[in-house]
Amino acid sequence: MNQTTAQLSHSLSCPQCNKEIPTHKGYVTWCECGYQDEGEPEQKEKNRLNRLYERLGQKRGKMVFEKIKENPFEPVPRLTLMLAYLLSTIIHLISLGTLLSGIYCLLRQSPSIFSVALGLFLCGVSWLIRPRWNQLEEGSFRLDRKDFPHLYEAVDRLSDHMKTKRIDGIAVNHEWNASIGYYGWKKECILTIGYPLFSVLANTQKQAIIAHELGHLVNKDLSRTMYIGTAIHTLDKWVELLTPIPLDEREDNLGFFELPAYYFMALISRIPYLYLVLLVHLLFDDSQKGEYLADLKAAETCGKEPLLQTFTHLQYGNLYNLSITQALPRRKTSNVYDLLNENIQSLPPREIERYRWRDQLEHFHLDHTHPPTKYRSLMISHLPQQIERDSSLWEKASFELGTIKEDMHEDLMEEVRYWIS
Repeated sequence: MNQTTAQLSHSLSCPQCNKEIPTHKGYVTWCECGYQDEGEPEQKEKNRLNRLYERLGQKRGKMVFEKIKENPFEPVPRLTLMLAYLLSTIIHLISLGTLLSGIYCLLRQSPSIFSVALGLFLCGVSWLIRPRWNQLEEGSFRLDRKDFPHLYEAVDRLSDHMKTKRIDGIAVNHEWNASIGYYGWKKECILTIGYPLFSVLANTQKQAIIAHELGHLVNKDLSRTMYIGTAIHTLDKWVELLTPIPLDEREDNLGFFELPAYYFMALISRIPYLYLVLLVHLLFDDSQKGEYLADLKAAETCGKEPLLQTFTHLQYGNLYNLSITQALPRRKTSNVYDLLNENIQSLPPREIERYRWRDQLEHFHLDHTHPPTKYRSLMISHLPQQIERDSSLWEKASFELGTIKEDMHEDLMEEVRYWIS
């Protein structure tokens, strides 16, 4: 995909509204009436939780926005929060009870073969469903403060301006995203930067996306997510363990006596699934509110325009995937991040317009757990366009990140080659 290719275009009549629309070879043909000739592949697989969040977002996205718009700082209903914590505590106690029961079966006086087998089984199950401390994703690299002093100073200044705690560390990975969370038994607060995304953002946009992540610390919504979130993932694991392989995915046919067991397990798996649905429903409004408030904090700190620009850039994940495909056969002579910038620079105006148009669709969101981008934009519409911040420090921070570009490229190529081999 290059500049010459991007300029080759013609027009056709929209099948839905008959309006003449320009087309570009290699790009999606679309119209403002809502017509698209093809969809784009999802950047992330829709697992059970993603599908659940997506259904809730489609049903309640506008309603949640209208409620939060009226009073964004209204606290979560106390009864709802208490019930969510109660249900999460029950899950954690069941996990603990499973472990203690297994230990009891193993250590009881004169254990039988049955009790030993049951004890081992319960201990194994408790290990699988145990609450886990968040760990940095595989492929993430923590940056040392002494090697990236300007980057840490820039983030620290942003934290101080937003009147929140300073982070304990910064990590980079190969994801097209950015995130913040508490990791390990020490509950260290780590900001994770998606290196490919940051390689194409302007300094004002980098500030905006980091300010959004720091906004979660200002709102203190991560603590609730951590406790309740571990319960949600434990429930998800229970459903996974109990749900039999779907009949259409099995390589062999079930026998006459296997069918009752199959449907019994399918029925039993619905119990933790319904519990999961209930817990996600209770948490949904609060999680959506956390994203809206983080946007407000970011826009108040950096202005709304840089934040809105990141919404568009976050849609370029397909160009990142294309750049990886282009770089792989010539990894020694081309850098994936240089190719990525070239692909973005060669986007025709019509394609850039499509990304902005898609931002305003009723149910389009950048992530399954985030509110529709349209409503996120409306939430910050009254704030200033842009707020000038210290640019020289961020230029130095960007230069520091640029020093690891070749290392990140090599590591990414090795990771991709491993997965396709």
